Amino acid sequence: MSDNVMLIFVNLRRSDAFLSVNNAEGIPEFIATLSPAQATRQTAAAGSVWSVTTLDNVNYSYQVTARDQNRVYLIGSQGLYQVEQATALSTDGSVLSDGASFPVGGGGGGGWP
Repeated sequence: MSDNVMLIFVNLRRSDAFLSVNNAEGIPEFIATLSPAQATRQTAAAGSVWSVTTLDNVNYSYQVTARDQNRVYLIGSQGLYQVEQATALSTDGSVLSDGASFPVGGGGGGGWP
């Protein structure tokens, strides 16, 4: 098992979102500003704590801890969502009914996604 995983953050909001990760002292360090429709892929140490902050009339901050699997997070107008499942599509865009699962493998952090 690898000590690093991939975290993918996708901003589906109409305003910016801000990504940070806690350093060894637990202090957040700024990583990126995600404009609307922008995504970022980050290599994360297992156990590291990441924050997604959105600015509206009220500031919202969501924390996630990198575990032992790669993860995709969707930043929406109603909050932060962790993607748990992928649905396979055929070349014409229809859903495959044979239960095809997302291919896993390659380097580090195995497992969906």
